[in-house]
Amino acid sequence: MNKFSSEFIAGFYRFNRREQIILLWGALAVLLYLLWQLVLAPIQQMTQMQIERNKSLAITVAQVQTLATTLLTSEAPKNTSKKGGSIAELVDRTLGAHGLRMSGFNPGSNGEVRLRLDSVSFSGLSRWLHELEFKHAVQVRELSMNLTSTPGLITVNVRLRKE
Repeated sequence: MNKFSSEFIAGFYRFNRREQIILLWGALAVLLYLLWQLVLAPIQQMTQMQIERNKSLAITVAQVQTLATTLLTSEAPKNTSKKGGSIAELVDRTLGAHGLRMSGFNPGSNGEVRLRLDSVSFSGLSRWLHELEFKHAVQVRELSMNLTSTPGLITVNVRLRKE
């Protein structure tokens, strides 16, 4: 390496001053060109690709938000048409759909009711409460559960309010 560099330097000094300056400027131009082609141009291309990707994702997000808004607004009237009637009818219909039966029903004021469900499974109860809350806009105001003598079954007292 040392021999190569000393020969390179000796060869450079064989040229006159004007040729040395031209060689240095040429070497600088080649280095700048290589820097541009190997480093800066790929970075610029990647940046442009990322900008395009971000634009397409922004368009996708806007479309999803528009669809979500449309879905939410179109779903609200469907839910109200399914509610149909009183909370008593809604509770009776949804309990039957989940294979549950109530053992006590006490209507209250302001659209509230108290229910007692004996010997129900927790999974069936949770599915029924989820449907009431998210499909029919019924709030669970109060909930108490007690174990029964039968394993896997519970007794439930629940107070519901229709929105």
